[in-house]
Amino acid sequence: MAQDWLRLFLLVISAFLKLNEGARILAVFPTPSISHQKAFRPITKELARRGHEVIVITPDPAYDKGKAPANLTEIDVHDISYKILQGEYKTEHAGKEQNVYKLMKVGLDVLHEIFSMQLDTPEFKRLIEEKVKFDLLLVEACVRPAMVLSHVFKVPMISMSSFGSAFYYRIVGAPIHEFLYPSSLRKRIYNLSLWEKFREIVKMYEIKFLLYNLEFDEHELMKKHFGEDTPSIHELRNNVDMMFLNINPIWEGIRPVPPNVVYTGGLHEYSKLEIPKDLNSFIDSSNGTIYVSFGTNVNTSVIPEEVVQIMVKVFSRLPYRVLWKWDQDKLPGKPENIKISKHFPQANLLRHPKVKLFITQGGLQSTDEAISFGVPLIGIPIFFDQWYNVEKYVHFGIGEKLELEEISEETLRVLIKQVIGNESYRHNIKRLHTLMHDQPESPLERAIWWTEYVIRHSGARHLRTPTANAIWLEYVELEFFLMVLFLFVLLVFILGILIYVVKYRFFIKRLFILISYLILEAENAKILAVFPVVSTTRQFVFRPLLNEMAKRGHQIVLVTPYPGVNTNPNITEFNNNDVVLTNKNRSLLTNNFNEELTQVPISFIEQIKSPVVSNVLRQTKFDLLIADAQVRSVLVLSHIYDIPVIQLSPSGATFGNFEIIGAPNSQFIYSSTNRQSKRNPSLWEALTDIYCYSSKENAFNSFEKVENVLLKKNFGSNIPDLSELYNSVHMLFVNVHSVWDENRPVPSSVVYLGGLHLHPEKPLPEDLKKYLDSSVKGVIYMSFGSMIKISQLQKERVLTIIKVLSELPYDVLVKADDNELSELPKNIKTMPWVPQQDLLKHPKVVLFITQGGLQSTYEAIDSLVPLICFPLINDQWYNSWKVVEHNIGLKLEIDYITEESFRSSINSVLGNNSYKENLVKLRTIMRDHPQPPLERAVWWTEYVIRHSGARHLRAPAANMPWHQYLELELVAYIILAITVLVTALVAAVYTMYVLVKSVFKTRKYKLP
Repeated sequence: MAQDWLRLFLLVISAFLKLNEGARILAVFPTPSISHQKAFRPITKELARRGHEVIVITPDPAYDKGKAPANLTEIDVHDISYKILQGEYKTEHAGKEQNVYKLMKVGLDVLHEIFSMQLDTPEFKRLIEEKVKFDLLLVEACVRPAMVLSHVFKVPMISMSSFGSAFYYRIVGAPIHEFLYPSSLRKRIYNLSLWEKFREIVKMYEIKFLLYNLEFDEHELMKKHFGEDTPSIHELRNNVDMMFLNINPIWEGIRPVPPNVVYTGGLHEYSKLEIPKDLNSFIDSSNGTIYVSFGTNVNTSVIPEEVVQIMVKVFSRLPYRVLWKWDQDKLPGKPENIKISKHFPQANLLRHPKVKLFITQGGLQSTDEAISFGVPLIGIPIFFDQWYNVEKYVHFGIGEKLELEEISEETLRVLIKQVIGNESYRHNIKRLHTLMHDQPESPLERAIWWTEYVIRHSGARHLRTPTANAIWLEYVELEFFLMVLFLFVLLVFILGILIYVVKYRFFIKRLFILISYLILEAENAKILAVFPVVSTTRQFVFRPLLNEMAKRGHQIVLVTPYPGVNTNPNITEFNNNDVVLTNKNRSLLTNNFNEELTQVPISFIEQIKSPVVSNVLRQTKFDLLIADAQVRSVLVLSHIYDIPVIQLSPSGATFGNFEIIGAPNSQFIYSSTNRQSKRNPSLWEALTDIYCYSSKENAFNSFEKVENVLLKKNFGSNIPDLSELYNSVHMLFVNVHSVWDENRPVPSSVVYLGGLHLHPEKPLPEDLKKYLDSSVKGVIYMSFGSMIKISQLQKERVLTIIKVLSELPYDVLVKADDNELSELPKNIKTMPWVPQQDLLKHPKVVLFITQGGLQSTYEAIDSLVPLICFPLINDQWYNSWKVVEHNIGLKLEIDYITEESFRSSINSVLGNNSYKENLVKLRTIMRDHPQPPLERAVWWTEYVIRHSGARHLRAPAANMPWHQYLELELVAYIILAITVLVTALVAAVYTMYVLVKSVFKTRKYKLP
């Protein structure tokens, strides 16, 4: 036993040893653009400051030669990179919306050539030839061939983007939807007509086809440098452990992403220096200043001469001074109120209170700086993601958009007066700044923490979602659906033959009908907390959050059937114990789903309508509602009090939770906790499970109408339907770790709090401690939770379990009432209640036999106790399969248990130390997070209070009907167009055939 614990201790220590010594990191950022490089510099500098050895390959070194810190080496590839860029990258397509494809093609070809030449530099070649050992690779996301270095150096990789992720989300398995979550290369993203949607789809697929074809050229480039056995781009994508995006999730539209996508918006550095005196004097003496810049990547020669003269003319007539970043020595016709320069300290200029407007090309970093300092914008997009960003100006009301080809004196003059003269632009940009910068940690702190996380764990494969880098036919489970389709067609075919035998015409008619059918088809707040489900286990989860909120001065009114021992005057609880007594003898093992559906809203209404509760609620105004995610009827209170809602699920999300918040919910990829089958089921298992799950889901959705009637009857006829009340849910808290939930991509409004109910270890009662200490071989602990009594199980199954346990050389502690089990052998002891968390932490506890409840499972993981699971109800099958998947225990079915299978499972778990080693690894992963669960829950709760809600964090797909999500209207029009086209083509061919045939008949020729 002592050797096992020593071994586990060494495993934990070794996990952190590498980080404490400092890691060796290779950073490869090939793009010759200072705006790209500024997004990466803060990370490499901070990593070096924290003691890591960092080697950076860059065209724009941050330090002069010999001035970098000793542990930061910059390999300068400036000259070769910019020589190629300036010689080959033409800008005649700039600003023209229809030429994004050409710009992409030329830009990527140039980047590939630049990277190829960088690989041939002596310093870079030396790193490769000497096989220098690295612990981590940082690569620029837009240079895909750079991923080959993860193969060359056999090292974990973080892909970093200086802007959003245009077409790389499939690498990490985030959902792709061209209209809800548009690519940053889209030109139009809001209020599109059907025709505009069709055009945008065509453009996006043109670019996707371009990127797909370029993979072959990129593979050839990699094989040229590293040999014929170099993996393809598709294979190298599997080496991406994490992706860092220099964009704020609000700016990107609250896209659901897996946990290995880290948003670092605002990371790029800008120096906080004083403005030069002559420049400061120029601004101070003005009535206001307009700043004009088209960024570092756009040469002003790109702008047509006639447009330049229009701008000069308009600026000369304004009562403001103008600072214009101009790449040439002279500006033709420059008036006195315009000052030009090849460089301005942009961030410092935008800080100046007299800067009233920023006219920009719409670059992301320029946009971030304008938002940071509250300067409204006019965007004139020229390249790549700039149209996307400028569309966002209009969407958020922080600026206006002007196309380069549409500029006239009138349009420019009107827009300038409008943006400067209307205070709403400045108000909106300050509001947006507040929302975007209200985060638990700074972007740099977050980037460094997750970088060191990858180093600590030698990668982050455990955070990759099942759909990461999946090809589309895997993503849509094409094999499964084709098999189902085949069976369906076969069934129809056999049925058709039988009907044909009876009556031919009847068959044709029915078949036509069938086909037609298929085709058409922050200050201290007052918080109302409502957790009405009759279950003690659910109560343990929300109490830590409410207690902590009360400690921080918030007033809590708690409605629950299990009032606790409360000493905090900020918490008001009501005793609804009558509801508990009503439901006390109801057995959960019947699995009567319809009964549960009926009982939950009735129980809620009984508790809310009780005289004491209703009297207090009637006299109180609230700022926030925290509600049990399982009880959708509670949402009626959000309408009554006009307050935002945080739903809190004591386990994983249940029916409807993810749909309400806009997270993907594919039953094949991200299994519901209500499913019973394992991952990768057989065809029959999948069909059976889908049928069972769909039946429950259909019952759940159908019961919504009944709940609507109940709510209107009890709270008034003006109460909206639940379908409308779902929109009041601003955030969803789930007491599960993202790893346990398949690393599901979720929007920012979903917060994982796995282990929220865990508390620091407390001393055990003296008699229990003495019992555990006195055990010679160790203690097996068996409990089926607080919801199930052993006496509710089949007697013969219980006898089988007891018989096997009695034959073991271990002591056995069973959670059971005194009268539930009789005539027990000497090694088995029963207790009606035990402090389970603290019991499991005792070193003598060697095995936990459990029903597989989520909280019990987490407590076992936290205490490093292997498990044997007997799932009985609800999410327990899901948790039990997870126990098997992570190799921390075994699963048995209570209905099929035998003495041999039970005995063999116990011996297997206790005799194989790998289960405990896997527990150490899993616990390390689940504990390794920037914030503890309780701290995270409190921060986001107060975030909602600070901003009077968090509607800005709701995903576009939140509470969206499935037909809108699938864009069925657009699909129907495309199918109709194709059908008309094919029909016309067939008709034309048939007509030609008839005409030719008639000609041949007339001339007495025979057709072959």
